[in-house]
Parts: sequence; C-alpha cells; structure tokens
Amino acid sequence: MSGTGGEDDTVHSVDAHAGGDEDAPRRATFGRHARHVPGLAATLVRRGEPARLLVTGHADRDARRPVTTDTVFAWWSLTKIVTATLALRLAERGRLDLDAPARERVPELDLVAGPRAGRRPRARDRGGIARGAREPSARDLLGHGAGFVDAQRHVARWFCAPDAPFPGPRAFLAEQLHRHGPLRASPGARLHYSNLGYATLGELLADAGARDFRGLVREQVLDPLGMTSTGFEAARLAHGDGSRLACGYVRRFSRLGLAVRLLDRRGFLAARSGGLRRLRWRDLVFSPHGGLLGSIDDLARFLRLFVEGGQSNGVRVLGRASLDAMATLTLRDPRRRATPSGTGLGWFVDERPRVAGARGVLLLHGGRGPGFTTEMAVLPAHGLAVGVLGNTEFDARSTARTLLADALAGRL
Repeated sequence: MSGTGGEDDTVHSVDAHAGGDEDAPRRATFGRHARHVPGLAATLVRRGEPARLLVTGHADRDARRPVTTDTVFAWWSLTKIVTATLALRLAERGRLDLDAPARERVPELDLVAGPRAGRRPRARDRGGIARGAREPSARDLLGHGAGFVDAQRHVARWFCAPDAPFPGPRAFLAEQLHRHGPLRASPGARLHYSNLGYATLGELLADAGARDFRGLVREQVLDPLGMTSTGFEAARLAHGDGSRLACGYVRRFSRLGLAVRLLDRRGFLAARSGGLRRLRWRDLVFSPHGGLLGSIDDLARFLRLFVEGGQSNGVRVLGRASLDAMATLTLRDPRRRATPSGTGLGWFVDERPRVAGARGVLLLHGGRGPGFTTEMAVLPAHGLAVGVLGNTEFDARSTARTLLADALAGRL
C-alpha cells in the first residue's frame, strides 16, 4: 500500500503481507516484530525524507480485517506528549506561565501537606514535603515531579461504565485529588510517573486556553498538523460502521489480562479469540493522560515535529527553545543505571540510548492499557523517529529501539 499527501507529507508504506520483490527485505525486517501481535503499525520518520508507514496483521482477527495506514488504535499515554506539546505552545504564545503555581488555575488542588481527612497519617504521608517548599507548577506536572504518588491501578476507575452518565472532568478531578492526595514529595524533588498529574495539567491548560481541553488540543495541535484521523471520540473516528477502529485484545493469562478479568466493572471483556480475549471500547473520563485514538499516518505527522525543528509539513507548531526544553533532562531517576535516565518536559530522556549506531540522547514515551500497546522514540541528533501501535500487549519499547537500529543500519 502507499499513500500520498502534500509535497512534504508523501508517505511510502509497506504491507508485510503484500507480494512483490521490491520491498521484500523491508517486509522481512518489519514482519519479525509482529509475530505475537494481532495487528501492528509502525512509522519511520527521517528529517527531510518522506515518512515510511509499515503495517501488518489484523485490526479484527475474527473478521480478518487487515491493519491499514488509516486504522485507528488507542494511543494511551502517547497522549501525554500531545498534552505537553499543547502546554509549550500555549507558553510560547504567552497564555501560560509554566512556573506559576498550578493552584492559580486549578483551585481544586489541595496543596496542604497533611493526611487525608479522617485518616491517621501514614509514614509516607509524613515528612514528604519539606517545610517552606514551593507549590507545584505546570513545569512540575509536565516532568512528573509535582509530588503525586498515584498508582497505575487507579486508572481502572477512570473508564466510563456502559450506559453510565459521563461525569464532568473538573468535578471528577476534585474527587480523585481527594481520593489520592496529598502530595507526598516536594515539587521538583522526586520523579514519580503520574496520570493524576497529567489529568490536573489538562484542566490547567483548559483554563489557560479558555476552552475545553479536547477542543483546545484539536485547535492548537491536531488541526494545524492535519491529523484528521486522531481524536478523543471513538464514535466519530469510526465513521459510523466501526471499520476503521482496531479491536483491542488481552492475553487471557497475562498480568494485564488477569487484571482486566478481576477488575472488570466497566464491561471490557467480550468474546475469546484463540489465546486472546477481545475487548469492548470504553471512553476515559480524563483525556490529557491517555485519551487519544489515532492512525499511524497521523502519528507520523506528529513525530515529524521532533525531527524537523518544531514544524511538520510546512506548519510550525513549536519553536526550537520549546523542543530543547522538552528534550533536556531536568529530573533524574535516582535509581542507579535507570533507563530512561529521567524526564524532560513530557518526554522520558535516556542518556544511554541502547540503540546500535546511535549518538546523543533518546527520547521515549509509551502507552499501555486494555487492548493496546504503543511507543514513540526519537533520536534528535540523527533527525530520526519511530512510532509503534499494536492491538495487544507486547514489548513495544524494544520494538521501537530495534526499528531505530534497523533504520540506522540501512535495513529500513
């Protein structure tokens, strides 16, 4: 398959199941990554060159519907980099002060360093915030350094149950802040990956942009980049018949599969499909931490920002200073030889890329949730990026690193 767009966004794609000899080596190289995934899409974006789109497998195993470059996957936490891009764009335009106290725009934040009401202080609640510590800012929220210590399992409560009314994000945020607060570390002192922090950041950005978060993302990021196959509304992206949406699957006896079975109060589980369990789509209450769905074609458009100096297909979205801030290690993971090394503004930054032939830092961010696994990886020094979207659990980060190494070695 192949597709063409404007002069700068022409793409060349390879279907790993297609015939013909011209792309046989590339099909073989890509196909080995997809052996244990129902459907897989990837993109390779080089500075100054057309993007390559690579697809294989099935978006729907039972219907034998193949993955195409237009197939829509859940992006999960790749959304955080879109949220970070929005934050830097608003800051460039003078609508957001990254260093102002977040509570100025999100008064629901309870920044008092005390135990939750009606509970005895726990050891991790006491002494976590230094006396006289400053309040967290948007910059802290972007780098997972605001002091939240929420667990991944909490997100299971953030999906809408079937036929349940959709709660207002602001009221729901207040409830979650009460449930999972207080802050347990001084802002800027501790790296702890936080979905709650990004949910808070989204409401802060909505206030700064004077409109709802989803509309702001579309206005400031998706529409300028021509990302018409990406959004927060599964029904709109499906175009009515659902034929563009990939079906998500979990492995029946995997850790995630067992967790979904045990915690399934949102009606996720559907029919079995071999050793996999098909999932029904459920919308998230919060969008900023993981609510986007999109195609590999659109992911290529987004990744081009980070290899072309903040512009994609002739449209500038971010300036060089903002890109540098996103890619600069500002909060280090204290664990010895941790990988990635820490965070910038949004991206995880790895000072040891572990990619054959690579120099400089590697920027990383992945997404993992019911039915889908995703990854983005960027080598700024090489002007090279890859994105990976799959519809079950697999090691997407290793896949992304291998694709980068293949690209640097000329195999892709």
